[in-house]
Amino acid sequence: MLKSFEHIGMTMSDMDCAIGFYCGMLGLRLHLRKVMPDGSHVAFLDAGGGMLEMFAPANGAARATDVPEGAAGCAT
Repeated sequence: MLKSFEHIGMTMSDMDCAIGFYCGMLGLRLHLRKVMPDGSHVAFLDAGGGMLEMFAPANGAARATDVPEGAAGCAT
């Protein structure tokens, strides 16, 4: 049985929206948020048994595509 994890990373296109969803709707707690020298944003949300690391590139991020059937990976 999984009791904890170190962290999981995700790329976001809208950091404010993502923080609002994960903290406001799912109850995670904002641990750290900062702007990097290149203008990208990073945030760590406390999920109880680990951290959700969110990264928003300075120039935004395109929506991921679904993994083709028969291929390994995560679907959106």
